[in-house]
Amino acid sequence: MTSREERIARNEALHREVNERMRQIEEGLTAKGIVERRELDEYLCECGVDGCMETILMSAAEYEAVRSSPIRFAVRPEHVIPDVERVVEKHDRFVSVEKLVGEQAIARQTDPRS
Repeated sequence: MTSREERIARNEALHREVNERMRQIEEGLTAKGIVERRELDEYLCECGVDGCMETILMSAAEYEAVRSSPIRFAVRPEHVIPDVERVVEKHDRFVSVEKLVGEQAIARQTDPRS
């Protein structure tokens, strides 16, 4: 794996970790009745594009479907990087990508749910 590919994989892992923490906070606030559950929540694009802070609207079920695999990430359609990931699902608001073999190790090692 090149240093570029490793940087992309680490950027994606960082965005995924931020989304996981935001989701935990949201669930805690919802459980305490401080906020109401929304149909769609805002998540950071989990792409490897340097400096990306764009968001994606996703339902909790859509987010969980992406997170069901440690090598999958939710990204904006225009942020897919074909040489390190492949699109596995297309949705109206985002695409789900899966890391290629060379980048899967970092995705698995940095998965907050592992």
